[in-house]
Amino acid sequence: MATDARGLTLSTGSEEAAGHFNAAMDDYFQYRVSAGKRAKAAVEADPGFALGHCLRGYLFMLFGSTAFHGHARAALEQAQAAAPGASTREQAHIAALETWLGGDTEKTCARWEEILIAHPRDLLAVRLQHFAFFWLGRSAELRGAPARVLYAWDKDVPGYGNMLGMLAFGHEECGAYAEAEAAGRRAMEFDPEDLWALHAVAHVLEMQGRLEEGLS
Repeated sequence: MATDARGLTLSTGSEEAAGHFNAAMDDYFQYRVSAGKRAKAAVEADPGFALGHCLRGYLFMLFGSTAFHGHARAALEQAQAAAPGASTREQAHIAALETWLGGDTEKTCARWEEILIAHPRDLLAVRLQHFAFFWLGRSAELRGAPARVLYAWDKDVPGYGNMLGMLAFGHEECGAYAEAEAAGRRAMEFDPEDLWALHAVAHVLEMQGRLEEGLS
């Protein structure tokens, strides 16, 4: 059975599909437009790869426009058809996509939280939950979402910098500027182009009147 970069099981027997899925995840975390193409390649390599279809649905939902809901629903239906061969974690992601498409973002966040209780290294669930809390205006949860699962992470786990970047943004939104800057600058040691971390540090510098530092 294949795994993702953090060792979580992927229910596909195709190494090619798993490779495309992992590449799509990396592209999503780095805000590359190629994420959708990578996810599509994953399900083309294995049409029965449920989480691959679910990821495609998630990416369509991230556009934040009902114009993409038809594509998201088609991906959901394909994921549901493949769900009997998926793991419990993957089936929970499919349920979350269904709830999100149905318009209940609060319940969707609760579904992602259930995934994270069992699988605290599920970076996809953390990032999607963080995204949703941002649009819900839940500042405390922007910090709480990554903070609750950080115990399961360390610098050797791929995506640790992304976790720190999300945490930095959450700290900043809660007014904890020193903590935000420390976490954000640490995150950028892993990836100098981590947009959440950069954004968080820029906000801190703006709020503290450190404008020259901010410009640089």
